[in-house]
Amino acid sequence: HALATPSIFEEAIASGLPVQSIRQLYGSAQGLKAAVFNAQSPQVQPDTPEMHIQNVEGRFEEEEEHNTVEAEAIIRLLNQFEPNNIGRYPRIGIATFTTAQRDLILSHLDSVKRERRDLIERFERSGLGVFRLDELYAQEFEILIFSATFGAIDREGNLSNSMNVVDLPRGIALVKSLIASTQKELFIIHSLPETSLSEFRTQKEKEGSFLMAQLFKYAEDIQSAN
Repeated sequence: HALATPSIFEEAIASGLPVQSIRQLYGSAQGLKAAVFNAQSPQVQPDTPEMHIQNVEGRFEEEEEHNTVEAEAIIRLLNQFEPNNIGRYPRIGIATFTTAQRDLILSHLDSVKRERRDLIERFERSGLGVFRLDELYAQEFEILIFSATFGAIDREGNLSNSMNVVDLPRGIALVKSLIASTQKELFIIHSLPETSLSEFRTQKEKEGSFLMAQLFKYAEDIQSAN
């Protein structure tokens, strides 16, 4: 199952070892983390990345451990990117919380490739990759797309117990690795109800879900400011 075994990198972060990113999102990883922790109003700086966030209201499919609506939204999002004046697409990384979500997106890309091989191969030559969050270490992208994966499992908006992994040491490490990643532009695609996110932002003791909810709020503020 997804996240069953933490990677060496996850364990290193969870243990508190210092991690140095190649280029930080917000001047320094500590600066962005402080902004997320404190839910500061956006203070846009020259080195602050563009941030975009969309709630696609997908369902987390518990047995499969993936979110089909988010996967489809990410495929549609790729259609929005244009090549530069020499025909090169931006280097894009797609990150997910679960192995199953990563594999679902890869499957969708394979389906598109059967019909539009030239397009997908051009993305791939420019560095397109799909990863779990713990697989991002030491990789650098111009654009990072994050599929939060988890979402409601019923009409009442209840969340799966599987999301509890976000508040375990390895889950907290993954959220922190997203915050400290080295991207110029971040797209967040998620399915978490606003009622749940509001609750997470009041529970600092649940560090992983708290940080993720704060990051989403920060992204909304940056998006609104732009």
